[in-house]
Amino acid sequence: MDISLSKIEEAIIQFYENPNGKGDVHHWLTSIQHSTHAWTFAFSLLDPCKNNEVQFFGGNTVYIKVSRYWHELPKEEYEGLKRKLLEMIAKFADNKPIVGRLLKAMSAFVLNTLEKDWPTALEDLVSTFNPDAVTGLPPGTALDLLFSLLMIIPDELENCHETMGISRATKNIIRSKLNQSSKGVLTLMRQVVEAGQVSNLTKEVVIKALDSWLRLPLPLSDTKDLLITLIPYSNYGLLCESVVECLRTALTEYDSRTPHTTMQFIVQLLQLTSVLDEALNAEDENTASLVYSLFTSIVENHSRLLLKVALENQGEQRSAVLQLVSLLVQCSGTPGQYPTHETLSNIPFSVWYTIQDDLMSFEGYERMQLMALFSPVYLQLVDTFLHKSLLPPDEALTAEEKELFRCYRQDICDSYMYTYFILKSAMLEKMERHLEHCIERIRRDYRDWRPLESLLHAYASIAETVAESDTDHVPRFVQCIPLIPFGDNVHLITVALSTLGAYADWLNYHQEYLEYVIPLMIAALDNELLVGSASQALRDLTLECPVTIAPFASPILNACQKALVQFPASDSAVKERIITIIARVLSVGLDQDVVMKHLNQTLTPIISEVDAIKSAAKTTGRHSKEQRHHLVHLVKLLSCLARHLNSNPTGYSDSGETSVDGSSSLPTAAGGDALVPGSGETTRSQPSQATEQPLLLVLRLVLPILLEIIDIELHADIIEVVCKLLKNSLSTLTSDVEPLIPLLLVMVPKLYCTTLHPAALDVIKLLSVLFGCPSNAHVSQMQGMVEGALQCSLERLKPDLWRHTDIVKSLLTFATNLIKKQSHMIHPNHVPALFSLGIQALNLPEEYTVHAAAVYINKFIQISRESKVAHHESIVWEHLELLLRTVMNCACHPHRQNFSLLCDLLRMLCKFYAGPQMLEAFRKIEADDNFLPLRLTRRDKHKFTTGVMGASGIKDTMAAVTDLALASRGVACTEFGATFPSLPGTPYVDPCAIPPQLAGASTS
Repeated sequence: MDISLSKIEEAIIQFYENPNGKGDVHHWLTSIQHSTHAWTFAFSLLDPCKNNEVQFFGGNTVYIKVSRYWHELPKEEYEGLKRKLLEMIAKFADNKPIVGRLLKAMSAFVLNTLEKDWPTALEDLVSTFNPDAVTGLPPGTALDLLFSLLMIIPDELENCHETMGISRATKNIIRSKLNQSSKGVLTLMRQVVEAGQVSNLTKEVVIKALDSWLRLPLPLSDTKDLLITLIPYSNYGLLCESVVECLRTALTEYDSRTPHTTMQFIVQLLQLTSVLDEALNAEDENTASLVYSLFTSIVENHSRLLLKVALENQGEQRSAVLQLVSLLVQCSGTPGQYPTHETLSNIPFSVWYTIQDDLMSFEGYERMQLMALFSPVYLQLVDTFLHKSLLPPDEALTAEEKELFRCYRQDICDSYMYTYFILKSAMLEKMERHLEHCIERIRRDYRDWRPLESLLHAYASIAETVAESDTDHVPRFVQCIPLIPFGDNVHLITVALSTLGAYADWLNYHQEYLEYVIPLMIAALDNELLVGSASQALRDLTLECPVTIAPFASPILNACQKALVQFPASDSAVKERIITIIARVLSVGLDQDVVMKHLNQTLTPIISEVDAIKSAAKTTGRHSKEQRHHLVHLVKLLSCLARHLNSNPTGYSDSGETSVDGSSSLPTAAGGDALVPGSGETTRSQPSQATEQPLLLVLRLVLPILLEIIDIELHADIIEVVCKLLKNSLSTLTSDVEPLIPLLLVMVPKLYCTTLHPAALDVIKLLSVLFGCPSNAHVSQMQGMVEGALQCSLERLKPDLWRHTDIVKSLLTFATNLIKKQSHMIHPNHVPALFSLGIQALNLPEEYTVHAAAVYINKFIQISRESKVAHHESIVWEHLELLLRTVMNCACHPHRQNFSLLCDLLRMLCKFYAGPQMLEAFRKIEADDNFLPLRLTRRDKHKFTTGVMGASGIKDTMAAVTDLALASRGVACTEFGATFPSLPGTPYVDPCAIPPQLAGASTS
């Protein structure tokens, strides 16, 4: 390539004049920078007569060539290049951007030659830039250049494998050589730092260079003395950040085999306390932040060491540990409002978890000693957090500051939990004393409510961790709630309600205290500003206390129904919670007439609105956007009712959750019938109830209306909420839903076949689980519904799977359940099509769909060898070659990472089908030169066959798949490829030579 220097200069100037609009110029400049010709013009561009842009391009080109294209340079030119680099570094010493590129080029030169060609590089460079020997450079400049170069060398080493192509083995050798030279470098650094005539700017460069060398890493025993020398310099504003960062690096990169040295160093670092005090007195938050962050880093990295020292050492070192932790408590309690007046108190949050976690890892007497030692610290922390989490005045924070403060309070909440694990009852005792004091304060002045709000926040934070057996402190807290003079303080009442809701689980075990809680919740339902928090708290209570709330059923129901009428414009989430509360309370064993009375009051308006929407849609032939949104909201309310309204006490489920795949146990059937999952059979535990469940009566009214609505027009959001209603109803009623089967057999297939929505398929799954047992009276109807859904799915999915990956995943999951438990539900004509669909789904991009396909194929292969489904075996044989091709294609796909799924498939195939026919399928693939022709050779495919057929376990199969993937990506023989597991000693043999006895293993 013969390119004139002037043309290059012209292109550089043209590019820098308008870099955004010169893509073609940028591409051309990049190409010549990476060309072999660049060695000839790079230094010419560094002529002092050129402008800065041209010079910078030249310096960058030198760096690129030395770092990435070292192999292009003949060995005899090494010395000349070194001289040129040193000459240019001296020439551009005052031009930081250009000398920076040249120093990086020099560091790359050192790394490329240090192993063999220039083993004394560091010593020679120190001599070259010795201020007493160098000519033409001021002493300070010479030192700056030397230590800048020493700073860059370890940094370049860190990334040399990626940027310079240096192998990992060579990288380790270079690191070893740098370590060998480190003592001389450290001595030089100390001399410069202690020299009085050296400027602080130069010392800053030295400290940054030391920080870089510490990351090699260097042993703390070698660097401790130098680091201690740096501590006084943290008092200088210019050097503080560099010194503290250097000290932090030394402690994070330390060798854990030298705990004694580490502890000695930590003790020395407490000298920084004087620097911290000066910074705090001067309101220098930046310096204080640096020191506090260093102390935090010490505890985070060496918490267990500090705890051991505190446990074993009675003298200076234990005092140092306690002083260090106390300093962090001081940091947490920094005076002022976060984040407007101070931003220090959020620094040590992570420390409180680290100490607690490591402390709890000790056992027996040691743990007791440590807890006694650190309890005063954590008790002080409780007081600190209660003060720091006080809400500021309403207008004191901007929106952004409010969000920061919210996150800050959440961190305090987490820290309360860690504190409770250590203090237990001692923390509750302290909080109880605060509670008495706060109540007294708000009684004296109703405006003094913020301390109480902060304390309630703390009580809520530890609700999940408080033991259910606590009968001392929590009862007294609950009994104090009615004594609080809330007045009309909406915020305080909201926090109190939220806190009480957090203790719902505890209240379930101590129902005698419900009388102190429920009246406040009921009263709050009557206030539009409080109905949201009240409904949330009462919902939590009814979910956790499904039986113990029975004595309060009447006032709760009345208040909820009043709230629905009184606040019709409430948020939909609030209404859903209120409906949930009503459903839970109606399920506690009330008389049937009472239940129906309240259901009529609650549901009549809802059902009437649904019917009105149906009538309006019939008139226009479609739903308006507003009608559709309102309908979705109404059906969600009915869905909440269906999930929680269960008048069968033995079948009551606290969670109301049921797995849609039918694999987990469903709630018990009405009358105590326990449903056997997947069988449709019931085991009678007590006589069936004489009356129908109230939910069934509700569905008799609602479902016909919904059926008419979906006949008019179907939208995805309507399908989703209707299916949610049906799933919740089936989960609650189980076999009691039987009278509605004729209606469901019309409604559910219509929902599914219209849009192939996964939610409708979930309903079909539940129905098949409930009524698909061969002995069930409705089995033929269920079979027809399933066959219709499968037929519809296969016809609609066949043209384009990629647009329906969600339904493919749901369909294959359903098919897996069917072949495992209800194979009689699948029509024989659908079996081959489903297996083929599973194979095609392996090519889809979504991992969850591929996983469902792999699970289905694995299960199908496994059961295909069973005698009762022998016809499945022929399907596997017919699709064997296609399956193998698909697996290989997936392994070779550049974006595929789910190799474990492919390995499981191959292992299952080999387990049940290894033999001559499988070998023949592999041979056809090997001989097909049109199969992945640009990625695999015959030898690659041959090796894969050998690896898979000869694998003795999953690791060998994984190695075979990995080798195939690497070969297809062209990196099989590279260093990158060598980082992956390969076939462990598997010889390359002809597949025909594999013993036919392998076929015998297929039936094992």
